[in-house]
Parts: sequence; C-alpha cells; structure tokens
Amino acid sequence: MSYKREFIGEALDTFMLVLFGCGSVAISVLFNAHQGLMQVALAWGIGVTLAIYLTRHLSCAHLNPARDLGPRLVAWLMGWGDAAFPDRVGGFLGAGKTTLLWETAQRFAERGPGVHS
Repeated sequence: MSYKREFIGEALDTFMLVLFGCGSVAISVLFNAHQGLMQVALAWGIGVTLAIYLTRHLSCAHLNPARDLGPRLVAWLMGWGDAAFPDRVGGFLGAGKTTLLWETAQRFAERGPGVHS
C-alpha cells in the first residue's frame, strides 16, 4: 500500500526540517556568526522548501511534528492508519545527524588555523 511511501516521505521531510533548521542555529552559535534572526529564518525557510520539494510525491508534507502527533496517535489507536510515528523517526534521525555535524565542526574549530594531522 501507500503507507510505506507516506512513512518514508514524512520521515524524510521532518529529517530535512530538523537538519536545516536546528543545524543553522547550531552552526551560527558555534562559529559566533549570529548577526540576527534573518539568517536563521532564511536557512530554516530553505530547509522547509527543500523538504516540500523532496517529498511532494511521497506524502502531503505535514511538516509540524508537534501539531501532527495528536491526530496521528488517535488514528493509530483507533486502527484507522498504520503510519503513526514517521515524523518522530525523521526528527530523531535529523537530531542525530545535526549532533554529529555539530561535534565534527566543533572539533575542527578547536584545532584552529593550519593543517593538523
């Protein structure tokens, strides 16, 4: 059925949202490049746009996991649908990837200028 496609689409769009949104804040803070809210908002907007274009053929792009939990949970408990938690999976994967990128960038920034082995 289409549940597999919907699950992949919802997980992927939430992954992109968390990766670009939280990643833009993390990198801005790490490199002390925060000039204002506009740069973070633009990066977040690009992430949302990419997530919609990436998954438009897979799902309906429910990109707000906080708003989407209640209806999906009720549908899952009532037996109306199988895809109850794909955005949670995508959110956790996005947070994990952002954490890995954050730690890598932080180690790179601590080394300072120059080539180190």
